[in-house]
Amino acid sequence: MKEQREYILEIVLTLIGWYFVLFGMKPFIQQQDLTLHFGNAILAFLLLLGSGLIISYFVALFMKNDKVDDKKRKQMGILTGLIGGTLLLLSVVSVFITPFGQAFELSHYTLFGVGCFFLLASYLLKKMRMASSKDNRKL
Repeated sequence: MKEQREYILEIVLTLIGWYFVLFGMKPFIQQQDLTLHFGNAILAFLLLLGSGLIISYFVALFMKNDKVDDKKRKQMGILTGLIGGTLLLLSVVSVFITPFGQAFELSHYTLFGVGCFFLLASYLLKKMRMASSKDNRKL
């Protein structure tokens, strides 16, 4: 169970890291500061975190059960649609909703750097998990 939670955390950190890297790439290349609105940023982050947790949970659930039957395929199809809908809602929030909440500026390095930090944390968790599994095999 502990390995499964670590794996889920690793997947969530990877997804959040890549989201921040990709979202922060445009301001980083253009060397322009980014203006964000607090309400939109919180809503987008919650949707991203929710979709990451859903994806991670179902990947772990799918890996746990070796046998895949028609009922499980139907459930996975429904859940894939749910995940896709959540990500579509995330893009709608990011693009089409008028900004609300207090505005603040971020340096062009900030989002890219935060994304790199999350990717590094995910990589370190993976290496720690792999090292602990090798130690457990020796015992």
